[in-house]
Amino acid sequence: MSVSSFSITSVISRCAGHGTIGLVASLAWLERIKPGKVRIETTVGIVTAELLESGDVVVANVPSYRARKAIPVDVPGIRRRPR
Repeated sequence: MSVSSFSITSVISRCAGHGTIGLVASLAWLERIKPGKVRIETTVGIVTAELLESGDVVVANVPSYRARKAIPVDVPGIRRRPR
């Protein structure tokens, strides 16, 4: 099964938690999946979700990281954030 997510402005290339929950809940409603764990391949890695018997969805997302910290940002009309 292949699923694409769209927003009003573009294709969503990242996997967000609310989208994953919606996908799993929709597949359950359509009776395409039963309670249990599912693995979803996304552009940022494998996301694991679990559909509980209650209909709740638990998501274990991909690890996050930051490449840099304390980066100064110039925004016109707002003073520069110091390091």
